[in-house]
Amino acid sequence: MGSRLALLLPARLAAPETVQLRCMRYRTIAAALALAATACLFGAVADLLGRFAAPALLALAVYCVIQAIVWLRAKRAADDVYLEAECARND
Repeated sequence: MGSRLALLLPARLAAPETVQLRCMRYRTIAAALALAATACLFGAVADLLGRFAAPALLALAVYCVIQAIVWLRAKRAADDVYLEAECARND
């Protein structure tokens, strides 16, 4: 079924992933996992960091959001450039 669907699509849905985009994706996933682990183990983190635990969690959350936004914008731009090039090749 995948090959039938590929024949119906005018172009690939996403650009090939570059090394930079792959690293950004890995950083985004790692930040999300670190945020989830920190939130789940906040008691232990609070014992370890004391009064700096809440600001550390907040900083990690902000980093996670910023990294996700930057990665999604870069991925979307790469997909747009690839799609434009693919459409120009087909014309």
